Amino acid sequence: MKGHMIKNSLIVTAVVLSLLIAPGCGEKTTPPTEESTGEPVGSGAASGGATPQGPHVREDTPAAKPSPQKTSMAEVAKHLDFGGSSFSYKSNDGMGSALEGLFSIIETMIQAEGDPQAMAALKVARNVYEQSGFKAISGTGSSSFVMENGITRNARMAHYWPGKDKGFMWELIGGPEHELDGLKLMPTNTTLAMHGDLDLTAGWKWIKAFMAEQDPAMAREFNTMLTQMANENIPVDELLESLAGEVGISVVLHPTKTVKVPVGGGWKLDEQGNERFVPETITLPEPGFVLAVKVKDTLLLEMLGGMLQSQGAEATDVNGVKMLTLIPPPGEEIPFPLSPTMMKSGDYLILASTQNLAKEVLDIQVGKSKGLAGSADFLKITAGMDLKGNHLFYLSPLLKSMGLKLVEEALAKEREFKDPNKRGAMMKFINLFAGYLSHQLILVKRMPNGLLVDNRAAGEGLMAGGGGGTGTVATVGVLASMLLPALAKAKAKANAIKSVNNASTLGKGLHGYASENGGRLPPANQWCDVVLREVFTEKVFVSPQDQPTGDPRMEAGQKFSSYALNAAVAGKNLNELAHDTVLVFECPLGWNGLGGLADIQRARTGPGLYRQLSTIAVTMADGSSRQVTFWELDGLNWTGQRRR
Repeated sequence: MKGHMIKNSLIVTAVVLSLLIAPGCGEKTTPPTEESTGEPVGSGAASGGATPQGPHVREDTPAAKPSPQKTSMAEVAKHLDFGGSSFSYKSNDGMGSALEGLFSIIETMIQAEGDPQAMAALKVARNVYEQSGFKAISGTGSSSFVMENGITRNARMAHYWPGKDKGFMWELIGGPEHELDGLKLMPTNTTLAMHGDLDLTAGWKWIKAFMAEQDPAMAREFNTMLTQMANENIPVDELLESLAGEVGISVVLHPTKTVKVPVGGGWKLDEQGNERFVPETITLPEPGFVLAVKVKDTLLLEMLGGMLQSQGAEATDVNGVKMLTLIPPPGEEIPFPLSPTMMKSGDYLILASTQNLAKEVLDIQVGKSKGLAGSADFLKITAGMDLKGNHLFYLSPLLKSMGLKLVEEALAKEREFKDPNKRGAMMKFINLFAGYLSHQLILVKRMPNGLLVDNRAAGEGLMAGGGGGTGTVATVGVLASMLLPALAKAKAKANAIKSVNNASTLGKGLHGYASENGGRLPPANQWCDVVLREVFTEKVFVSPQDQPTGDPRMEAGQKFSSYALNAAVAGKNLNELAHDTVLVFECPLGWNGLGGLADIQRARTGPGLYRQLSTIAVTMADGSSRQVTFWELDGLNWTGQRRR
């Protein structure tokens, strides 16, 4: 439930920020140029196709004509810049009526369908809207302005009349602006950072009160969930009360250290004519991360610390601060440095990807280093800026340059873009939107009369008036190109582990059958059928590494197995086999399929996903299961005979 609450809280925050971004969409904004940013136009450092432009000249906001209907235009304009490339204001007075009208239309449609569940869901949605605080927003405004130092200031303002900011989304976002202590947690090479207020305690209290007001059945279900959590000794209330309302994460990329991350590969013939799997890698700056949560006490530390110590974490004292560090086991294949370290320093519980990174955070907190706040890039983008606020988002220049490099590498691997000319043309197109990913900082301030978003960018920035939506899409695309290789590797490893679990279950099914049949294993043409009666589900026969093939067949009513029985053991007495004999191995030979090494080699040269695997699952006669590489298969016992 805690994870769902955090997710919902972040969604609410995102909704508010989207309201601030929206007013500028569709307006014309002239992108900055080499003269204004110091970055070459059309290269990997700035957006392409810009027209020459110098600093803007700030002008007084024109006086508004008297209107019979009071608006917040003048109040919003105080926080914006007039005379730049864009300026807009939108009154939200009519938006509430429009949403009410939409709710009424949906209600009429549901009544016609006679769906009580849909009606209950609509009631919940309407109540959420009523209590969210959205109706407090009187108007939103935006502007984009190139300052004399060449930095673009994109401002967004959501205004509410003083005292009208009632609703849970305002509580989640935080109280009055303040010094950003989160800056003292960000290492020098921070490339992407987010830190801000998030009052989860208030959000949880609102959820509990809100659920109690809903449909009785829904309230009972929620109370049952709370009871189950209490029975499982999950102290949600105590944990949330121990939080102090701030959360942040910093992604660190080292500009001078690199790592090679596997992203797949293919089968190629070596000099002897043998087919070998050749992995493909991409080169990335060495990554790291720091997660920080502000706390009131040591409850969270004690709970998580106990879990880490049970996993073998080592305790270290660094200048009076206790660190708990997990050292990866020898032989574990990790493409970058990893020694997860947790500590409580000052008011923050900190989890860092390495102990060295945790030590760097400590140095920043005690003043030995300024970290990100002292870097030349950060000082340039924040020159003359008041850094008090509630939420901070930062993107370094490295993020964009690395993202473009990875996109180009990815394109080079695609058949359609092998031609350098085609690839160059696509990169020029991508560069048109790359300005949104430029070096920038976004500061969100909770003010007495609204929420101000101040975006300073060396390019257009994520909140540029002419394309906030397009910029966000471009950013997500480039970030995805950076994260997908790592995510793909993690998913492949997880699938391999799940496949071993499946093979282990099948092995247990074979042992169960043998124990009921005088030690004999099933006949060759029936092994899947008899094991199915032992394991009770066909899903265990489909490997997670073979789901695109197996799942559709099973859904169509066909029997399918990603695993085969070793032909040498079919019908044999299990007790007479050597303990290290292969019983089951991962190879899609069909339902009741059986075979051996020759079948594996044929499968590797045929169509399908099997040839892309780096390991397969095997289960032995003694019941043990593990992953093995294709190069290890020759060393396994496939005959059932005891080896000397």
